[in-house]
Amino acid sequence: MRIWKPHTTIEHNINVATALKEHIMTQKERLIVSAYTEVLMTDWDLFHEYVESVMGRPVWTHEFPDIADELKMKVKDDFLALCGNH
Repeated sequence: MRIWKPHTTIEHNINVATALKEHIMTQKERLIVSAYTEVLMTDWDLFHEYVESVMGRPVWTHEFPDIADELKMKVKDDFLALCGNH
């Protein structure tokens, strides 16, 4: 099943653009998504601070590969809430 139509109208495109504009991710949302997906969507320093707050301790940069799974589990509920599965 295709989710797009090959011949959309200008009105449809404007509606889609408006919907996307209305849901610009907040900094907190970008931090949660970054922590869960391991795709950095924000400034490194902010992300590092967020990770330390989630982990409850200082985290050295060389530790990130080792804590990835634990971090993902700690932010899972917040991530699923963003996805609408709460």
